[in-house]
Amino acid sequence: MKKTLFWLLVLVLSPIAVLVVITPMDSQKQYIFGLLSIGILFVMGFSKNRSVSVIMVVTSLLMS
Repeated sequence: MKKTLFWLLVLVLSPIAVLVVITPMDSQKQYIFGLLSIGILFVMGFSKNRSVSVIMVVTSLLMS
């Protein structure tokens, strides 16, 4: 059951990840996106769950 949910989540979030990577942004939009991402990752960092750590790593890779 968890494996199916994982692959469904990957399938749903893949287009969002592609959109984040290929969308051109000016410096102001990059600044806002960066601040929002840092804020979200900071809040997620309070969780001790392993899957949250994996999500944080993937998000960092997408943003770099």
